[in-house]
Amino acid sequence: MNRRILVALSTAAIFLAGYATGVWHENNQPLPTPPVTVGAEFGHSKLSYPFATHRDHPINRNELVARIQDLKPQLEEFRSKLIAIDQSFTVEFKKLLTDEQLMRFEDRAKRRELSRSKGNKHGTLLSDAEIEALMWELPARNLIGEVVLPLRLDMLSREYKLDDNQKTRTNDLLKQRRTLVLTLIDSSPPPSVQLMRLAPYIQRIAKPVPAAETSVSK
Repeated sequence: MNRRILVALSTAAIFLAGYATGVWHENNQPLPTPPVTVGAEFGHSKLSYPFATHRDHPINRNELVARIQDLKPQLEEFRSKLIAIDQSFTVEFKKLLTDEQLMRFEDRAKRRELSRSKGNKHGTLLSDAEIEALMWELPARNLIGEVVLPLRLDMLSREYKLDDNQKTRTNDLLKQRRTLVLTLIDSSPPPSVQLMRLAPYIQRIAKPVPAAETSVSK
């Protein structure tokens, strides 16, 4: 056999053996715990919060209410900063709209506010499914909307029939907003995003303790 061919085959064999060993090692060594990243709180895991549970167990409502009350200042601060970011985006976005588009924008804003006020019926307890939707699914969907800009841009384009110039400038505004929102999320402890959506419904999570029971317990 030609000496050059023999050397080439030997080199290839050594390389393949080393590669196979590396693959085996990677597949059989214990996997390290993945690092906590932005949005980690949206996974269906208990994390360190005893109220966060799977659907096959009832939610610990008293613990959830207590947690929200403990974090009230933090949640209000997070919410106020997020509202400020949204308001800044809205001001700049409205500048891009025509009079007709602006009327449509204001009309949709009024309808969303009316729907939101009707949906928050005090006195009616939230079901476990509704609590989980507010605590897990809604924040997760919102985060997707913050990160995947083409989805948000497509929605705005269809709602207001934006022209090419408006689309380009709206995309720039969305990029700026995404940077601000993710910076806020990254700088805030995980419960902020998760519980912020649920905090306004705190009166509908658990039944209040009757005064008679409170006096007896004391």
